[in-house]
Amino acid sequence: MKRFSADGFSFIEILAALVIFGLFLIPMIPGFGEIRRQSVDARRMVIAGALAASKLEEMKLADRIDSAMMQSETRSVHGIDFRISPAFELIDPAAGFENARPAVFSYRLRVRVKWARPGLKESEHDFSLQAIVFRNRLL
Repeated sequence: MKRFSADGFSFIEILAALVIFGLFLIPMIPGFGEIRRQSVDARRMVIAGALAASKLEEMKLADRIDSAMMQSETRSVHGIDFRISPAFELIDPAAGFENARPAVFSYRLRVRVKWARPGLKESEHDFSLQAIVFRNRLL
C-alpha cells in the first residue's frame, strides 16, 4: 500500500493543515494591532523628546530669556500637533553658592510637550525634560 501519492497532498490534508494553522494564528491577531499601536506611540514619544530637547537647548544657550521664548508653540510633525510649553524658575540662592563672588544664579528650565492621539482628544500624552543651569548673571 502506497502511503503518499505522487500527485501531492489531497484536498482534505490541505484543509486540515489550514485549520490547524488558523487555530494558532487567530489568537495572535489582536497582538499584532497592539504591537502596531505601541510602535506608533514610541515614535511619537521620540519626536516629543527631540522637540523638548531642542527647545531646552535653545533656552540653555540664550543670553536672555524673554517672553517670546517662553510662549507655548504648536508644531505639526507627520500630521500630529505637538504643543511645546517652556518654563523657567529662579532657584536663589543656589545651594553651596550663597557666598560666591561673583554671584551665581541657578535656574530650573522645563519643557513639556503634549500631544493627543488622532481622534482621541481625551487621551493626551505628555513628555517633560528639565535642566538646572548655573549663570553668573541674571537671565
